[in-house]
Amino acid sequence: MKRKDLNYKFAREYLYNKDRYLDNFIDDMLIKVNQMFHYENLPDTIPKRIIEKYLTENGYCIFTKYNGNFVIFQGGLGGELNEYYEYTKCIVANPYLKLNKEYTINDDCILIRNDSRMKGLIPLLSRYAVLCGDCEISLNMLTNVLRSQYLISAGDNKTIESADIFIKKLFNGDFSCIAENTFLDGVKVHNASSDGKYIQQFIELNQYLKATAYNEIGLNANFNMKRERLNQNEVDLNTSILIPLADDMLEERKKAVKLINEKYGLNISVDLSSVWKMTKESVDNATQTQETETKEEQTETETKAETETETKTETETETEENKKGVEIE
Repeated sequence: MKRKDLNYKFAREYLYNKDRYLDNFIDDMLIKVNQMFHYENLPDTIPKRIIEKYLTENGYCIFTKYNGNFVIFQGGLGGELNEYYEYTKCIVANPYLKLNKEYTINDDCILIRNDSRMKGLIPLLSRYAVLCGDCEISLNMLTNVLRSQYLISAGDNKTIESADIFIKKLFNGDFSCIAENTFLDGVKVHNASSDGKYIQQFIELNQYLKATAYNEIGLNANFNMKRERLNQNEVDLNTSILIPLADDMLEERKKAVKLINEKYGLNISVDLSSVWKMTKESVDNATQTQETETKEEQTETETKAETETETKTETETETEENKKGVEIE
């Protein structure tokens, strides 16, 4: 869509049309996740964008060779389950290639998992899309309500129409004059109970939901519900929860890449990229430092215990020697 085609009424659909909001929220998050991994030596026939699209949306895909070219396919898993009750077949139907074939996993294709459960990110992102969408709609409605501190009631249709026009103009930010006495005589104004503190609560909730959604995919977006500064331990704790999902996704990709390289003689590699790599390195360094400090504390405790034991032994020995000296005398 071209920018010149946008208007306010159409733009409101991106907020109040919940299905459209859901799609846009998930797309925005997946665009960010697309930069999570960096691949090297991928075949020219397999764009990184397509691999990540299949994995994050579908949860898995297969890597195989078709007509002399390396390709990835989506398909339905099935076949007889193995000893670990995992699927052994992948049924692919590709209309463009006129392909309808059943592939055997680890025989004529390699299964690439997005994560250990092959869930993908759609269930996770959908949950936060619903929460954030409802929160932003509530926030928008609350700001509109706060434009008027009163409620208007009318006794006849003509006055109701005039009141509706007045409220509509007020909603659109357009202040207007009232020219008829009948309007003033026919309406009653009631004080509306509104409290500005609710806006602050919704803003905090919106920040919390979005920060939590970003944290789920490994992006650090701190939220402070304490209304005061965070200490270092709280910051480190928030950073440590960013890693597990990214680590799991990276591990599954590395496993698949290793099998692909061994089967097809390729040299593909994959690693974390961008801010995810920096976060991983930061957490690893912090973990290593903590382990070193823990070992030093343990060594110090053991040394102190040994010293106390030796001192106690020497004291007991001296006491026994003193007793023997007294008996001899």
